[in-house]
Amino acid sequence: MTVGGSLPSTPDAQSSDGNERLQRGALAVGGGFAIKFGARISFLLVAAILYGPTLYGAYSVALAVVEVSVTIGGAGMKTMLFQILENAERSTSPGERLLEMGLIVVGASALVTVLIVSCILLLPGLGLVGWTLLWMAPLITGQALLDLLLAATRWQGLVRYEVLCRSIIEPYVAVLVSVAAFLFGAPQFGLVIGYAAGTLAAIVFALSAVLRSFDMRGVTMRSSGFRQLFSTMRHNSWVTGTDCVTALAERVDLYIVGLMLGDAPAGIYGVARQVCTPLRQVRQSFDALLTPIVARELRLSGVDAARRTIAGVSRKILDLQLPTFLLIAGMGAAILHLLGGHYPAAYAPMLILCLAEILQASFGIADLLFAYRAPGYGLVITVAGTAIGVVASFLLARFGMVGIASGLLLGYLARALIRRRMIHAQFAVSTPLRPLIPTAIAFAAGGGVILAAVGNLDLTSMVPAVAATVVAGAIFFAARRLADRSFHLQPN
Repeated sequence: MTVGGSLPSTPDAQSSDGNERLQRGALAVGGGFAIKFGARISFLLVAAILYGPTLYGAYSVALAVVEVSVTIGGAGMKTMLFQILENAERSTSPGERLLEMGLIVVGASALVTVLIVSCILLLPGLGLVGWTLLWMAPLITGQALLDLLLAATRWQGLVRYEVLCRSIIEPYVAVLVSVAAFLFGAPQFGLVIGYAAGTLAAIVFALSAVLRSFDMRGVTMRSSGFRQLFSTMRHNSWVTGTDCVTALAERVDLYIVGLMLGDAPAGIYGVARQVCTPLRQVRQSFDALLTPIVARELRLSGVDAARRTIAGVSRKILDLQLPTFLLIAGMGAAILHLLGGHYPAAYAPMLILCLAEILQASFGIADLLFAYRAPGYGLVITVAGTAIGVVASFLLARFGMVGIASGLLLGYLARALIRRRMIHAQFAVSTPLRPLIPTAIAFAAGGGVILAAVGNLDLTSMVPAVAATVVAGAIFFAARRLADRSFHLQPN
């Protein structure tokens, strides 16, 4: 909806204008994530050097619990909000629907917060992780509401608000306040204080953005509003379950590291996860506009058009993720060496986590088809893949962080195979793999350079690391162009 109350005009992604807008939006959000990655690196240095692996490990595990709780408290609104706002058959205005969704999110997330706090107080012996989580739990409601507010601005096509909020305000406020808290004598909970400050600053900005982009004058809850709330919650139950299991699957490896190996190894493992952040952000840069576009295409054009859009975006994601992985693989050992201590031990699990992130991020966007058309099947796929990953991680935990990360990779691989099979069975369509072959060939060529460098050079030193990375990148792009010509594919 615009300020005047009409629906926003989001063009079909299959049209040249729609595809151009999708890429512009992805570029804008991607640029924001690049800025955010600077904050991530700054935060990583602050956490690793000032606070150390034990405090950072406890914070990482507690944050992983909070993030899963935010997904539960979000009640599926981050995904389903677009369809709810698009529904022209409902008598309420988009502003009134947004208010209803906000009440659902606040109520559900507050309930989750109460349950977590109660468990911490009733279960003694949770140690530093428990106390850290106790201080962070009240922020669950704020983060869930923040997700909803930013999703509402994306529905309007106003990506800049999410870029400013998630990429600049929230992370940089958190870094600055964390440093200030350490310097002014609050080292044990300085990371939590920084997280709280970043969350509150982001909420204020996001709320002001929604008030500017939605006409909220005269918006109230009608007598039928509460019945509509419960109806919406029931309708979203499958999607909520899928989102929750997905969030758990993305973090269960960190829980297992903390449980099986302790807080300090969890801190080292958390550093490995942080270095993988750019790969996740490549996917997220497309999410901002892809989700509302797929929702609209399914409503107007059906599954086949949405499937073509998803397949095209999957290739774009891989085209960006694979050279990014080569950059991380080439420079990662040197970055970890700069942190000192035991952090270089994170290199091997970091590479495995990167491969897992690529697998899930590039192929996982097909989950949108299930979210909007067959949410029950989507939940089955997610649960099956997660169960396989959890069992594999526990079985491989005797090999330390490398084994646990490998379990996560196996879970994502199983999920990708099950998803592909279910898409063919449920929608009678399949995603061709041939367009991905040139990128795969180029990745194999660049990856071979990195493997040779690992075996013959000291990649913990900056000069050989930079040299190996540059050569691998050059070979990747040269091989990609050659393979494109061989397979007669037009570059995107």
